[in-house]
Amino acid sequence: MKKIIETINDSNNVLIIGHKRPDGDSIGSCIAMYYTLKGRGKNASILNSDPVPESFEFINTGNIIKNDCKGFIPDLIIYLDSATEERVGDKVLKTINDFGNTICINIDHHPNNPEYCELNYIDSKASSTCEMLYGIFNEMNVEINLSIAEALLMGMVTDTGFFKFDNVSSETMKIASILMEKGADLNKIAHEIEMNRPVEEIHLTTRVYERMTFIGNKVYSYIKNSDFIDIGAKSEYTDGIVNQLLYQRKIDVAVLIIEDGSNIRMSFRGKGGKYDLNTLAGIFGGGGHINASGAFIKNGVLIDTIEIIEKLLVDL
Repeated sequence: MKKIIETINDSNNVLIIGHKRPDGDSIGSCIAMYYTLKGRGKNASILNSDPVPESFEFINTGNIIKNDCKGFIPDLIIYLDSATEERVGDKVLKTINDFGNTICINIDHHPNNPEYCELNYIDSKASSTCEMLYGIFNEMNVEINLSIAEALLMGMVTDTGFFKFDNVSSETMKIASILMEKGADLNKIAHEIEMNRPVEEIHLTTRVYERMTFIGNKVYSYIKNSDFIDIGAKSEYTDGIVNQLLYQRKIDVAVLIIEDGSNIRMSFRGKGGKYDLNTLAGIFGGGGHINASGAFIKNGVLIDTIEIIEKLLVDL
């Protein structure tokens, strides 16, 4: 961590990178780092290949997360919450490669992170990258203001299912308490993310419920391309639906298969660490955590993927 802090302190122009299809931890960690760097008089820019989802727009004040960084030449690149370099998306990778041999830092909490930068700080025991950043900022003697506190708390609560998941520790709760003391409003975050859902997302979730298939203590369901058209739902509305499948009595594993154009996305969720879903997702080239992982199949076929998932769950 010491070398990472020294490198950040010695930099002037910092490009902050989050992963594609950004979730709360990716967005929160990027925004928290941005305000920290700006507070220290540095030039900073956040680059992401995808737009900020509706439910997180409240935290992206001033639209500081960009889809391009034209005219910005970094002397340091910081990857946040990105388990692999490819996770940031092809467009962003091309932009980064155009910068040449710019030094990069990789801060992440995913256990399958291959440490792809010159400087890497990986802690798979942390609830989130935002929790890790709090520790780094503490070592840097950062004065955590409201904007930083709110971004960090948002990332922590979304990656812990509002403190319901197994990745919550006593340290997680201590940090959350400190951030709330700094002014971060947990009720506001919960309202924006959990209690302000579009009706189209509810209709999409209903279709997922209707298609549930149970295999012992496991369940899977799926979403078709036609569902988005019929309902008028956005692709981002699928985020979190897999958790709803898991929140059932006697269910320990939930899988949601999503047809996304010509591709297939999959989300895997589990309870209690009974099954290694990181390894399961790895069969498809994906990964993540034991209880929360994802995978992507380029040019996949929905019916074929369903058949494979069903067999894997039978054998699990």
